[in-house]
Amino acid sequence: MIMKKILYYNRLSGIISIILCLLIPFVSNAASYKENKNKKPIPKKIKLKDVSNAKAVVEAFKVVVRKHAVKDMDVLAEEIMSQHKKNPEVATGIANAFFYNSGVTDSAHTMKYAERAMKIDKTYAPAYLVAGELMERRYRDTLKAAEWYEKGVAANPKHPDCYLSYAKMMSTKDITLSENMFNKLRAALPDYPAYLGMSKIYERLADNNINTGVNLANAVDFLEKEKPENLSQYDWDRWATMGMFKGKDYSLDICQKGLSYFPKYYGLNRSAANFAYDLQKWDVSQKYFEDLMYNSDTLVVRPVDVFRYAKCFKERKNYTKAIEWLKKHMDIDSIAEHDRQTSLQQLGECYIEMGEYDMAEKTFNEHLNYCRVNKQSTLYGLNQLVQLYTAQSEESVGDEKLIYFAKMDSVYVIWATENPDYAEIAYLRRWALNLESRLNHPDVCVQTLEQVVVIDKAKGDSNRVKSNMPTVFGFLGRAYFLGEGVKKNLIKADEYCNKCLELEPTNESALNLRKFIDKSLPKSKRRR
Repeated sequence: MIMKKILYYNRLSGIISIILCLLIPFVSNAASYKENKNKKPIPKKIKLKDVSNAKAVVEAFKVVVRKHAVKDMDVLAEEIMSQHKKNPEVATGIANAFFYNSGVTDSAHTMKYAERAMKIDKTYAPAYLVAGELMERRYRDTLKAAEWYEKGVAANPKHPDCYLSYAKMMSTKDITLSENMFNKLRAALPDYPAYLGMSKIYERLADNNINTGVNLANAVDFLEKEKPENLSQYDWDRWATMGMFKGKDYSLDICQKGLSYFPKYYGLNRSAANFAYDLQKWDVSQKYFEDLMYNSDTLVVRPVDVFRYAKCFKERKNYTKAIEWLKKHMDIDSIAEHDRQTSLQQLGECYIEMGEYDMAEKTFNEHLNYCRVNKQSTLYGLNQLVQLYTAQSEESVGDEKLIYFAKMDSVYVIWATENPDYAEIAYLRRWALNLESRLNHPDVCVQTLEQVVVIDKAKGDSNRVKSNMPTVFGFLGRAYFLGEGVKKNLIKADEYCNKCLELEPTNESALNLRKFIDKSLPKSKRRR
């Protein structure tokens, strides 16, 4: 109701200035009063010229009441009513002025003019509404407010305002009473969006953290019952957001239905694009981002929209377009440096996929420099360099392949140094690389695995590579037994072999190694 009053006032603001000129001599004098504690007294005798426009004279009266003390305003109100004796709209407008526009509610005059309106026309629902709102908001008397709202419904079943105020007030007391009132409204006005109204009540309860999950579900249930043509573009967008508990596929479907009615609404296009993005429906997401940027009713493109649009191209393997839009995102002055780095990372990945390895290496090194200067983790950038060198090694042969193996090896050394919490992963990868890549560095294999053992001992159960330890111990046992990359040491070989079997008693390689170790050890050192 308050929003209706605001809109109502805005429509008539142009008329008010004309009507104020007719309030002689009071209005011209009142306009010059300064708002302070020592206001000049209002003339007791006030004369008005005949004003036939009822709405305009009420708005003029509201302006006067808002600018001056309530005292003596009844004189002016009575003079207005003398010219509009049979107009309930004027009487109700004056009641509203005393209630909403006076600064301090004049309850007596509010009720006086509300009841005057009811006497003029007992079916005039807005008069009952202002009486109910006075009881509800000024006196906090729910019972009396409900009585006035119910009287308004009985007086004019075809007017929705009293239904709505009653239902809203009762929603925190007994929601079934609200639903019952909406059912009455729907019966009286079948075309009125009663289900939408009930949905908004449940949504309001959820927003106030009252049984949030249940009330959101109820809000969505009522929207599903409402006629689609009764929903605004904002209602569809709200519905999609509230319905996320049913899954993002559901929310995307709601967006698409809403867009069939409001195809140019930017809010729905963005929501549809984002839901599709989260669902990794890249072609659908791209379509709605394009509609947002090129076909929507308002140009409100955000940096994240540009980034996600670029990502859709990347995921659809249109790397040329992806690079174009990633660069556009990076060129936006307002984005945070963190977001710019995210685009830089995606740019590097595009270059790898395109086989533009020099550009990829340059891009990831730029990102690594940023991370080092700002003391941030280099883990992502180093891992991407490994992926880059791996891709290059797979396309190379002979000595050229060894060049890329050596580059990967050096990355793992930096990885372990710059990211000590993930050092064991770097060591394991370096071991596997040296074992399988023809670098032929058995000493490096042993050294890296012994560093993993040190980390395992320090971290204990928190070691994130615990599952790899049987393999680590087994390899070290074999290395010390054969003297590969390290001086042969049967005692150490036996020790590592035993650790492997403690973790994995059925490890076939370790069981076979144990047999050879036992044959080689002096009898006093054998374990069986």
